[in-house]
This record gives sequence, structure tokens and C-alpha cells, in this order.
Amino acid sequence: MQKLSKYIKPVLAGIAVAVILLSILQMTGFFNRPGMKDSQNPYEYNLDKLKKVDSDLLLWKELEPIDVPLVKLSGITIDNNDNLFVTGDWSVIKYNSSGYYISKFDLGDKAGCITTGPNNKLYLGMGDHIEVYFSSGKKIEQWAQIDSNSVITSIAVSKDYIFVADAGNRIVRKLNQSGEMLGIIGEQNREKGIPGFIIPSPYFDLGFGHDGELWVVNPGRHLFHNFSPKGELISSWGKASQLIDGFCGCCNPSHFTIMPNGSFITSEKGLPRVKEYNPAGELISVVAGANNFNEGTTNLDVVTDSKGRVIVLDPARKQIRIFERK
Repeated sequence: MQKLSKYIKPVLAGIAVAVILLSILQMTGFFNRPGMKDSQNPYEYNLDKLKKVDSDLLLWKELEPIDVPLVKLSGITIDNNDNLFVTGDWSVIKYNSSGYYISKFDLGDKAGCITTGPNNKLYLGMGDHIEVYFSSGKKIEQWAQIDSNSVITSIAVSKDYIFVADAGNRIVRKLNQSGEMLGIIGEQNREKGIPGFIIPSPYFDLGFGHDGELWVVNPGRHLFHNFSPKGELISSWGKASQLIDGFCGCCNPSHFTIMPNGSFITSEKGLPRVKEYNPAGELISVVAGANNFNEGTTNLDVVTDSKGRVIVLDPARKQIRIFERK
């Protein structure tokens, strides 16, 4: 009993201190702080607040969507006549400018991305290689595997070159019109001020501006980079922020397109939303906020048509969603 009794006093003293401390916290209102009653974790990452959008930024209205009869939608593109091409599963479906179904053709495998090029050609990223089709569905050619680690997530075609976003190797590849490799763009080079791409997930987009300049997303850095055809870094814009004018999460924006007036249309995952920025990277408007999409929606590929409408591929709802200015 003597050995046990020597521990009783310290234990009782500790209990007394704890009771006094709890009483002080209760009197000072510690347990009544904002957020303590609503959540057991006052530092919880609350997306509900981030979903709210200032009404002054909501300058777009949604038109009737187009239902797409595919299970897994992966990409959308548009031609000079505003015909839409959607790829998903192992197929490509064509719609006219009014949203009416025209045709469908099958592929030999799943395409991760799709874009249009000159002479009614379609270019599809098939994982580690590119396949070229006429818009009618006739296969023209299949190019050789780029690299065993390649994951092609975006293709941009000009009259001279083809630029390929390779998320697997975290670089942009420059090809000629026959698919032959000409060079690499975006590899880290501190002397030339090129930071290198951070690609935490397979979302890595690129495209041409209204003057034909090449823009590439650096999603892990939440930036856009403008490169010359030779691979020189010309300019950059963007910032990481939970506020509406920035890009949040691990890797955003996930997709973008550029309107004829030079404005950028961007989409994000994690907190799904579609926004409009001017050429300097300043937020102009919100096309669609997070409340316009299902929870957890990803892969919101975007294009614009000759009428200035924003067209969004929504894989969660299996729809093509169309927005025009109010």
C-alpha cells in the first residue's frame, strides 16, 4: 500500500489541474468559438464557401444540353463549321452546330483526347501514340509509339507543326505533319527561365491563341506558359489561390480554350468550375460555378464556337453543355 500511495497524490493533483483548466476555458468562451458547434474540426477545408460566386461575375446562361450516349466521355473538339466531335468509350460521335446527331464511328481503342486539323482531319491521342482520321470516320494513318511512358493528353495542330502534351514524360513534343519528332518544349532549364512542368495527374492541356501562339498549362504550378515554336518561354500568368480569381487544388486548370478575342476559358477539377480570363490573366467572368456540376466532376474539356459560345463536355452528366453570354 505504501508503494501505491506515493502515486495517488500526483494523480489527484493532475486531475485537479485539469478541472481548473476546463473551468477557465469554459468561462472564457473557448468552446463557443465560431465553427466549434458546427464542426468537430474548426480547420476543416470547407468547399461550401468556395462554391459561392459573386452574382456580378455570372455573365453567362446555359442553353439546352446535348445528351451523349456514351459511358465514359474523354474529349471534345470543334471544326471550322462548328461541328462537334466527342470521343468516349471506343468511339467518336459527330454533332452539327445545332446539336443534332450526324454520325458515329468506332476506334480500335479508347482515345484520351481529340482535336481537329486541316483538311477535315481528326487527331486522337491513343495513350502512347496518335491516330489520324477523316471526319467521316475513315482511318488515315496510325503513327508510331512516341515512348513507352508517354500519356498523350492534348494535341494542337497548326499548318506547320503538331504539338503534343505528354503527361507521362512531363514535356511537350513538337512533331511535323508526318508525326516525326522535331524537338521537345518545356523541359526544365534554369538558365533560360523554364521552370519545368509539374504534372501530378493526367491533366495537361495545350492550344493555340488567336494569333497562333502556343499556350501550355503547367497544372502543378497553376500557370499558363506561352512558348515560341522553338521552345523559348515568352510569358506566363496564373496563380495558386482558393479565391475565385485563382486556381486551387493539386493541379489546375485541367483544360482550356482560347476565344477569337484572346480570352481564355478555363476549367478546373476538384472544385469544378469554368471561368473566363482576359489575355493578361485577369478574371472577367464565371461561366459556370461548382454548384452547376455534380460533386467530384472531372475532365471538363472545353471548346468555343464561332458564335462565342462556351461548350463544356460534362462526363458526370454525360452531356455537352452550352453557355452563351446573357
